[in-house]
Amino acid sequence: RLKSVNLQIFRALLSIASAALLIRIMGMVNQVIVSARFGAGGNMDAYFVASLFPLTIADLVVGTIQSAFIPAYARVRTKGTIEQASVLFSTLLNLLLIGGILFSVLLFIFRRQMLYFSAPALNPSSMEFAVNLVLFILPALLLMMVIGFLESIFNTEGQFGWPAYAGVLVPIATAIFVLLESKSLGVVALCVGMVIGLCLQLCIFTLRIRRIGLVYRPIIDLRHREIVLIAIAAWPALLGSLISQI
Repeated sequence: RLKSVNLQIFRALLSIASAALLIRIMGMVNQVIVSARFGAGGNMDAYFVASLFPLTIADLVVGTIQSAFIPAYARVRTKGTIEQASVLFSTLLNLLLIGGILFSVLLFIFRRQMLYFSAPALNPSSMEFAVNLVLFILPALLLMMVIGFLESIFNTEGQFGWPAYAGVLVPIATAIFVLLESKSLGVVALCVGMVIGLCLQLCIFTLRIRRIGLVYRPIIDLRHREIVLIAIAAWPALLGSLISQI
């Protein structure tokens, strides 16, 4: 049994490492295509400034979810029933969706203040373009949060390979959309391509989650014992990630 477990761990490590390498390579190809299309200038400065805050927040939330949720979900799957796991899954997903939507609305309302805070020296024309780009980037915030949540479930269920490889869809979709639409949409094509790639990744995750046996329900059960434990475990993880990002 120990040999079998070690072999599973090695295969999971190999899958994640190879997927990460492939995503890095495709990301590099994507950067080459983006640089060839747009070069360096005010529009790309606007894109980087507009995407900095939402994507950083998404990384913080995903890291916190993976640190706090995986142990709780593993306990429920080991000692409880699939029904209890479905309730926990649905509750956290609904809380994540509500929180993500509210936070996205706040970022949209205060997008100008957010951009001035993150890049006070940006020239006025690039700043105005960045303000407009935020609308196209904010959907990526919610998509990344949901994808990170679902990926933590797959990893807890022992599925590592295909969830990791699914991440390659984002740089591929971005590169293809930039090649096809950059002349008509400009830098907006970069934002739309990223969102399309994330949507494709989410579609695959949604189809695969059914095979696990989890059933989504429109409920929020705050009385679930694991919710309190997740909330307690989330704050140290969030604080550590926040310090690292700062």
